[in-house]
Amino acid sequence: MRCHAGNPVGRLVVDKLPLNIVEAGLIHRLFPQARFILAVRHPCDVCLNCFMQSFRINHAMANFLTLEDAALPYDKVMALWAQYRAVLPLEARQVRYEDLVDDFDGTVGGLLEFLGLGWDDGVRRYAERAGRSKRIDTPSDNQVTEAIYTRARYRWRRYEARLAPIMDRLAPHIAAFGYAEPEGG
Repeated sequence: MRCHAGNPVGRLVVDKLPLNIVEAGLIHRLFPQARFILAVRHPCDVCLNCFMQSFRINHAMANFLTLEDAALPYDKVMALWAQYRAVLPLEARQVRYEDLVDDFDGTVGGLLEFLGLGWDDGVRRYAERAGRSKRIDTPSDNQVTEAIYTRARYRWRRYEARLAPIMDRLAPHIAAFGYAEPEGG
């Protein structure tokens, strides 16, 4: 950890790589007081978005070449997360993308409280700060500098017929994350 974060004592270390969720058990074992934030979005939107991204192909990103391919690791990873939650005393908070869009201050305020941090008005200026960054290494780098928008919310509905073959696989996660029927609410 020191090679990546220097001396982490007294510091908040954030790892935001989504696929590291599979390491939650190990992370908990090494850092039993670690706190986890699971940022979720409607599972159909997640799989659709991963399929539509132009990822550089590597071992992990090769899973997103078809919608069916995208749904399989999503299902496996989220089932593993549910198993971790069932057997480990993880300090975890779930936040839904749609809730963040609807109530930024309330959602972020709750997360800051969970992390033991006070409110700072700077959290509202994330786009400004990202715009000053020299390097943003994410497929959605152009969106990081935008204000929060709703146009991507439930985008999957426009592709519902194409998503039909993966709905059975995603249905348990749709329910577990508090989305209504597969129509998504």
